[in-house]
Amino acid sequence: MFEFIVENPLWVGGIGGLLSAATFMGWVQSANKAALWISIAIAALTIIGVASSFGVETPKMKIEKMLHQMASDLESNNIDALIARIHPTASETVNRARSEIRRYKFSMAKVTRIRKIEVDEKGNPPKAFVEMNVVAEGSFEGFSGKVPRYIELTLYKKGDEWMIADYSHQEPLAGFR
Repeated sequence: MFEFIVENPLWVGGIGGLLSAATFMGWVQSANKAALWISIAIAALTIIGVASSFGVETPKMKIEKMLHQMASDLESNNIDALIARIHPTASETVNRARSEIRRYKFSMAKVTRIRKIEVDEKGNPPKAFVEMNVVAEGSFEGFSGKVPRYIELTLYKKGDEWMIADYSHQEPLAGFR
């Protein structure tokens, strides 16, 4: 429940505002002081809930921020920053991509949709699974153009950072199956 409140301040504000307005209208109609106090309490809790969401970063929020930063690093061809995000126990697929990525030049990279982020903080190491759609544009060994992809990432937490342990990519519609 706490994660929902922190990750969705607009929903919390909207629902809290509607409930507060409804109980306030109940007080206006009935002059029952209990309805007024309930309306004030709901409004106060809503404000506290929305305000607290700005000071807290959940693991999902941290991963989402990292994904967008990685896209920015890719767009600016900051390959060293991307390689620094690879976990020491990364799969052969990730290590192959690490050796190939310097051959590509990017002019644009965006995370277009994050479909799912599942976090298991209890694992050893803590683990996360991400499904997302991305689009990149650039020069890729003789081919130039836009390349949309559906990507699945497995991340491991090392210290305070999430790092790539494995990935796969497919055509962009694969996530709908």
